[in-house]
Amino acid sequence: LATDDNADRQKILSHYGSHAQDTTFATQLLYRLRDGSQNAGRALEWLESELEKTGSDAEEIIISEHHTLSSGNVTTGNIIRGLRLINDVDWTVWFEGVSRIDTLLREKTDFAALDFFSRDQYRTAIEELARRSELSEFRVAEKAIELAGHVLIADASGAEVPQAEAPDTDATVHTDVGFFLVGPRRLELEKAIGYRPTISVTVKRAFS
Repeated sequence: LATDDNADRQKILSHYGSHAQDTTFATQLLYRLRDGSQNAGRALEWLESELEKTGSDAEEIIISEHHTLSSGNVTTGNIIRGLRLINDVDWTVWFEGVSRIDTLLREKTDFAALDFFSRDQYRTAIEELARRSELSEFRVAEKAIELAGHVLIADASGAEVPQAEAPDTDATVHTDVGFFLVGPRRLELEKAIGYRPTISVTVKRAFS
């Protein structure tokens, strides 16, 4: 259009009037026309005219666009730094620190002494059991602890008593709830919480 001497040039350019109000478009057009042909001045005159209608000029929109880009770069930089910080967080440690279930298991069982893989197995088992029962994950964990506390152990005299009532056991029941979560006594816990196994689990157990 810059080299078009046709009388229809203004009519064609008029269709782009709304675009001239976009600082990004206007700035890019100025940049493209900066090293254009000798007739590029006609397009620049049109652009200046359109900018004047909005009370602006070429210098003002260039400054405005520069500020916008600078602000965008700062925002992008902040986002990248934020993502790096997120990546630096040990989410495993964070989760175990805020989880009510983890806190309960640490207080009432030997959960804290287990390695991460074993602790994760317990958490996964609790999720699965809660998903197929009417109880929350927290209540499933409580029920497992309750059952573990009723395991009979021998006291100092050799008599069998529930571990939770053993004379040498303090207020917390440090026993292995793993027997009920992932071990041989899981069926007892499933029955206690009203667990409904999936068809695939039922079939697998029937042939195991």
